[in-house]
Amino acid sequence: MERYSSQAGYGYVRVWRIDIWNKAEQIVTDRWVSGSSGSTAKVRTLWDDHRLYVLAEVTDSLVTKRSANAWEQDSVEIFIDQNNARAASYDSDDGQYRVNFDNEPSVSPGSLGANLTSAAKRTPTGYIIEAAVDWVGTPPEAGSLIGFDVQVNNDGNDDGVRDSVAIWNDTSDRTWQNLSNIGLLTLE
Repeated sequence: MERYSSQAGYGYVRVWRIDIWNKAEQIVTDRWVSGSSGSTAKVRTLWDDHRLYVLAEVTDSLVTKRSANAWEQDSVEIFIDQNNARAASYDSDDGQYRVNFDNEPSVSPGSLGANLTSAAKRTPTGYIIEAAVDWVGTPPEAGSLIGFDVQVNNDGNDDGVRDSVAIWNDTSDRTWQNLSNIGLLTLE
């Protein structure tokens, strides 16, 4: 499997200042972990000395959170391997950050929960998630490579069961516990 890479431009984001995102490279969640159609996202990333910023513009014809399980609700998941160790299990700088369309976050491990700040907004074609994730420990510098992936969870028929998962890079369905196949972000 080809590993995708992208760049995260340097810049500070204030909520819903969409113009700042125009300078960021766009990636797309166009690989299927489960299902073969459903919700996808156009994603942009920026960073500064304090955090990584992610904007996900999700196309979703029916938004739902019928399931009690956060991963089965319509949501965006962000996976970060700050030191790019690509370990088979999460280490102390690794995190999984999920935000649903109603801006209800969930984070694994839970000890990193305070590192996520997010906002969500519905659109005529789905929803937008804007997230800021604090760096863990010593922040990376310009030129650093970090492990990164982003996925969209979709319950396409409002039955409380996730019907599809579209991801940017790792189609193994193990990203929630193994970051060895995630993509790369170069911090510019």
